[in-house]
Parts: sequence; C-alpha cells; structure tokens
Amino acid sequence: MPEQILPTTASLLQIAVQQAKDAIRQWPQPQSTEVVHYHSGNSCLIFGSQEAITHILPVADPALQIVALAPGLEIRREPGLRTLPGSIATIHGYLGKFTAQVQAGGDQQDLGCMSAKRDGTFDFIIDLGKKPFLACEVLPPGYYHIPQYQTPGIIEETFGQIKKYIGNFEKPRFFHFQAEICAHDRQQVQGCHRCIEACPAHAISATTKAQVSINPYLCRGCASCSAQCPSGAIRFDYPRNSTLAQRVEQLIQSFSSFSAKAPLICFYQAVDKKENWLDQGLSAQAVEKLMHKLPPNTIPFPVSRIGVISMELLLACLAMRAAAVRIYVPEKIPVTLYKSLKQTIKQTRKILKGLELSKQLISLLEPQALAQSDFMALPKNPVLSDTNTDALTTIDRDNKQQLLIESITILSRGNLFPSIRLKKNAPVGGIKINAKKCTFCLSCVKICPNRAIAQKAKNQNSVLTFNENRCVQCALCVNACPEQAIRLKPRLHP
Repeated sequence: MPEQILPTTASLLQIAVQQAKDAIRQWPQPQSTEVVHYHSGNSCLIFGSQEAITHILPVADPALQIVALAPGLEIRREPGLRTLPGSIATIHGYLGKFTAQVQAGGDQQDLGCMSAKRDGTFDFIIDLGKKPFLACEVLPPGYYHIPQYQTPGIIEETFGQIKKYIGNFEKPRFFHFQAEICAHDRQQVQGCHRCIEACPAHAISATTKAQVSINPYLCRGCASCSAQCPSGAIRFDYPRNSTLAQRVEQLIQSFSSFSAKAPLICFYQAVDKKENWLDQGLSAQAVEKLMHKLPPNTIPFPVSRIGVISMELLLACLAMRAAAVRIYVPEKIPVTLYKSLKQTIKQTRKILKGLELSKQLISLLEPQALAQSDFMALPKNPVLSDTNTDALTTIDRDNKQQLLIESITILSRGNLFPSIRLKKNAPVGGIKINAKKCTFCLSCVKICPNRAIAQKAKNQNSVLTFNENRCVQCALCVNACPEQAIRLKPRLHP
C-alpha cells in the first residue's frame, strides 16, 4: 500500500495565500454609478518668471493657443501666442474651465479676453514658479507645476501630457453625499469641518449657506473625506466600504478553510487600469517584492485609494478574525492624506488599548522602514474561531457607526470594558450637560443631525435623553447652547 503523503502546514499556508490571490484577480474593476465629464481644447496659460517663459516658449507645442505671462515680459501678439507683462492674482477651475486674473496696479483684471476660447477660459495651466500658485497639495486636473523647467526633457514631457488630454474625457464621481445627515455648520452654528480639513485637493468647501459643497471636477478621489466623516454623510463609492468589508470576510473564510493560521491583511493602493488621475498605485511586480518582506500568511489586499481605510474598517477586519492589519503607505502621498491615516491609526489604537488588545494589531507600513521592522512576531488576535461574528453580516456595512459598534462588541468578546478616553475629533463619544446651567431651551435637540439628543416625557415632566451610539462629536450642540452648559466627552463607552 503506497505511503500517504499529507500536506505540511507550510504548503497549506501557501495554498491559502494563493487561493486568496486568485480570488482577488477575479474582482471586477471599481465602477462608479456616476461620472464627471471634461471637455478641453488647446488654450493654455503659462506663467512664471521672464527667464522661465523665455526658456519654455521655443519648445512649446505649436498646436496650442498660448497666453504667456511674466513680470517685465514684452507684449507680443502672433499666431498661436500672446505674451504680456504681469503677475497672476487668482486662478480657479479645472481641466477645460480655468479662469485667471492678473494683478494690474492695485486692481485685478480678467485674463479671459486674452484666451482663444469664446467663454474666456483656459484649458490648461502651466505654472513655472518655485512653488505652485495654488496652495492645494493635489492640483486640479489640467494644472501642471514645473519648478525644475530647465531639467532636460521635462518641458517636452509636459506638452506630451497636455496633448493626451485635448478632447472629451470622463472620470468617476467617486463619492455620494447625503446632506441631511451632514454634521457641518447649521443655523449659523459651527459644527464638523473634518472633511474640509482632510481634502488635499481643496475640493470641499463651505457654501454661503453654511453647507458642505464638494466640487466633483476638483475631486481626485483620494477618499480621506469619507474616512474622516463621522456621520457617513460622505460615502466613497469606488468601491463602497460595504464591498471592501464583504471582500475581507470572503478572503478570511476562504483562507481559513486551508490554514489554521489566520491571515494578515495588507492594504495597498493598486494601479487603476481604467482611471489614471492619481498614479501612486503599486504595480504587480512591486506587490510581489513587498510580499517577500512580510510574513507568509499575508494577503495583499488592493484598494483603489488608500485614504478609504477608516477606523471602522480596520476594527471590522480584526473582528472577522484577521491576524493583524497593515496599511502600505505610497512613497509619494499628500501630507494631508498621510496625517489623516496617522490619525486613524492613533484613534484605533486607543480603542485597542482600552479593550486590552495590542496596538500592533494595526499599523502603517512605510517604504523606508520595511527593512528595519520585525513583522514576524505578531500579537494574537483574541477573536477565536468559535466567536460568533454573524452580527457583521446582518448590519448595513455602509453605516459607519453600526459597523464600528458591532466590530467593537465582537472584539470585546462580550465583556464589559471601562470607558475608553479618546482624542479630540474622535467619531464617537458622549456629552456632559451642566444641569445647573441648562434652561431646557432645546437648542441642542433641534440642531443635532443624528438625533442623539432628544426630549422625552417622564413623570409629567420633560427630560433630555442622550443616545451615545448616535453621537458623532460634531460639537453642534456645544456651540448652539446659549448657556455653554454642554461639553464633549470623546470616548468609547460600553
């Protein structure tokens, strides 16, 4: 009778990882239900120093209609080119729809009359200054900043890029906005501003009516707004959080059918073959190189935007029995987005500590630190194989608070835990009302976007009730209270 050869633990682990990779390859490319359309022609505004303009014009694409602006520049008007002296005062817009004004003495004059387009806009901007004129970290589509314009080939490369974007184009809308649950300013009372602070493209602003406005033409889809939005008013749709959570669950279940060892989930930003507005994704070759530096039970998990990783998604991964979670940070990442990720990690670790779990269950992986870090000695995830995680399959996973609360319930193993103090800007917490100051004016009840504070009849009297699971720490109630009787208590309360 031939000897039966049983698979080793190591070979089963390899099979489990390979099965996960095969499943990931079958995932469809992200799809957006809505798209944003751009139309651009050949009108281009170039500005900078006189030296820079003189350097760039001889190699400019003759197919472009160029307006060049620099202090001290001579006025020229010839086919395809207009030059004039002056300094840029303002720039607004995006690919195909830029407007600009020039500083003229103490006044500002519109440059639209110089454009070759009838509507007075420019299709492209080339900024030759040492720093971009626009203060945003992620510049609008169609805006090219070339501080090192003397570098051989860079000007020709830029004009080559511009040539590709003459015509009609579309990109995903990326987000869905639900204004009625937004915790931004209301009734001239200051509320949550986290999405505005988290956007590196300056695509989010407050309107004159104190409402949040997201410009889909400026949005580059970095997703940090949705991760930082405490109420879920901004939802990233490329793909949704619920889709990511479902994929994590399926991968872990498949992995567990081959290996007794739980998988480590490593999120990374993948190259998007359909959408190239951001080019910070890892190629397949780079992912394989990264995998050699990580434990053998690692599943590389691609996301379209690394900024989508939120506190509730990290905790849901652990609740679904992932051994640990890592987020690979791209080498070139906007500072605002990096700070957003760091804040998410810090807040999530505070919760883990309060649950008496190791903070090493989640962390960022940064390229410069990979060689020195020891990822092999992972802390044990206490969510055992017999732990009931059914609650995560029955809730609305696009509901940020439901996903967060149910994940924490599972991670606490059903045990009560002491109240966990969190940092400012935490998405959960309570309030403290000074009863001596409160006049029961109900300003807090009327302004709360999540109905966390309510009025209730009790013993023929009215009392205030508070549902901590609904509170998003927006501070609207604090700022609306005329007696200053309310203060926030960022925490996680059992």
